[in-house]
Formats: sequence, C-alpha cells, structure tokens
Amino acid sequence: MSATRLISYIWLIYLPFNLVPYVPPKSQADWLWIGISAIFLASYIASTERSSMWKWSIPVELATAGAFILFQSNAYMLLFPGWQISAMLARRPRQRFVLFCVGYYAFLVGGIIEFVMSIPDFGAANAQNAGNYMPLFLAAMAPPLSRTLTLAGIQRAQLAQSNQRLESIIRAERERIARDLHDTLGQSFSMITIKAELAQRLLTKQPEQVAGELEDIAAASRRNLQLVRDIVGNLRQKGIADVLVEEEKNLHEAGIDVVTQGEQAASAWPTLVQAGLGAVVQEACTNVIRHAHAHSVVIAFAEVNGMYTVSVQDDGNGKPPYDRGESNGIAGMRERIAGQGGRFAIRNNDIGTLVTACVPYERPHEEPREETA
Repeated sequence: MSATRLISYIWLIYLPFNLVPYVPPKSQADWLWIGISAIFLASYIASTERSSMWKWSIPVELATAGAFILFQSNAYMLLFPGWQISAMLARRPRQRFVLFCVGYYAFLVGGIIEFVMSIPDFGAANAQNAGNYMPLFLAAMAPPLSRTLTLAGIQRAQLAQSNQRLESIIRAERERIARDLHDTLGQSFSMITIKAELAQRLLTKQPEQVAGELEDIAAASRRNLQLVRDIVGNLRQKGIADVLVEEEKNLHEAGIDVVTQGEQAASAWPTLVQAGLGAVVQEACTNVIRHAHAHSVVIAFAEVNGMYTVSVQDDGNGKPPYDRGESNGIAGMRERIAGQGGRFAIRNNDIGTLVTACVPYERPHEEPREETA
C-alpha cells in the first residue's frame, strides 16, 4: 500500500466524530445526513482505490463534504478531500489541482459567508469566535499544504531511488566485468600457461611436437581476443537500471508517474536477460507515452517458476497499438523474447494495458540452507 493510500485511510479515524450530532438519528434530517455521510465515505474510498473512478468519485466526494460546510457549518468535513485529493493530484498535471481548488474554495467561501451571517458579532475578537475560526483556517490551508508535503516526499523518494540506481549500475558493471574475466579469460589464460610450459619441456625432448602446442596457444590467444571484444560489447548493452533511469525521465516529462517493484534484484540478472527485458520495458514505456494517455505506470520484476519476468501495467485507455495491427516495436519485442526462449504478451484489462515478458533461466547449484524457527 502506498503512503498516500495509507494516510487517506488513517484520516477516516476522524470521520465518526463528525457524525456524533446525528447518531442516534432522531429525525429525517439526521437520516439524511447519515445517508450523505455514507455517500461521502463510498466516494472517498473509491477515490483512494481507483484513479479510473476519479471522474465521478472526486466531484461526489467534494460535493458531499461541501454540503456539510454550507448547511451544517461543519468545515471539518472539507478537510478530508482537502488533504486526500490534493495529495493524490500531486502526481498529476497542475491544471487538475487548480480545477479541484476552484471547486474546493468555492464551497469554503460559501461556508465562510454562511458562518459570518450566523454570528452577528463576527468581528469581535473573543475566545468563542476564535474557536470557530480554526476549522475554517485549517480547511483553507489543507490543499496547498498537502500538495507541498506530498511533492516533497515524492522528490525525496525519487532522489533516493536515483542514487540507488546509479550505485546499482556501478556495482553491476564491476561484478559483470569480474565475472566475465574470471569465467572466460581466466580459464583461457590458465590453459595458455599450461600449453606454454608444455611447449618449453617438449622443446628439448620432443621438438617436433612444439609446433602443435604453439598453434594451440595462438588459437587460444585469438579466442581471448574475441572474448575481450564480447566483454566490451556487453558493457555497451543497457542494464535494467540504465533503462529505468532513461524511461523514468521520459515518463515524468510526459506527466506520468512511475512505480517500480523488484528493481534491485533485477539489476543482478544476467547481462543478456537484462538487455532483452530492458528492451521490452523501453518499448512498452514508449507506447504508454504515445498512445495510452495514462497517468501512472507500474513496472515490476520478479523470478517466477524458473523464469525472469517483467510486467508493465499502465492505467491508460486500454487501447494499445496492436488494436490497429501489430507495430514494428511490438513485433520486435516478441521476436527478441522468443529468441531467448521466452514468452511475450500484451493485453488490456480493467486497469489499462498490461505488457508481460519472461525468459527462462537455470539456477546455479545452491547449498541446502538450515531451517530457522
């Protein structure tokens, strides 16, 4: 559960305090406000759970909360959408937040007017009026404060994630170079050393066999040269962390929020696996920016049933390019994954469009682990 969702539900702890005047119900008016509170709660939960419902859930939530301040002088109810919706819209284009504020402050101004008209000595500075001003002040401050705090939290999280990715890139490159040198060049050079020592001994005892050993040494040197070229070529391939750094920047510039799962473990996957699945992520994100009209994307990495897997889920219109015939990019992804013996799929669901790809792997032998209580 994200921090924004968790905080939204924590806020509901205060909702029963706003219902105290109507419980137990003593009149039809009490039943009316209990019913309005139920509608408010349903829209509040809908706004928290599904961004696809915001077209109706946010207006209903704001209208029901506004009814309390206009007709019941209850400004505390307006605090709920003030904090929750402002935090959720912090990841969306600023125009949406401004549009929400127009409706929000229209209700607040109406509530202030009603409050002023209900207190003849409103201008008097006394303790009783000061207590009545507090909910209005809190309601006025809620949207900008909530948005500011949320944006600050997002920026801190993004900075920490970016630093972690850069560290992961450096660490992965070092480990990959060390692994390639040990597994390929190390063994080959050991063989060359043995061949050279053998040729040295044969030079005095069986000189006619030295030529064959020298040919083997030359062949091994040529293979080593090709291995060095392959290692250098692998260094030019983009890993998962490299792809995510680029695509997160592109998605943010397009106003699309990005959430990743299992990223750190995926950065340690084999080079060819990262290159193949990274290309899928890159193409999928490009399609999201161009076609999906999405607001957020979840990129998840996992190891399931002997497969390295990646999924890219957006919350867009669910009409990816394959609805108009498979594009070259999607065909390229499908061919690349098939070439690695894997599977590729793209489909729309109740959230948006889901792209999945997986390639097989073989686990190295692992020593049995002791069971812990």
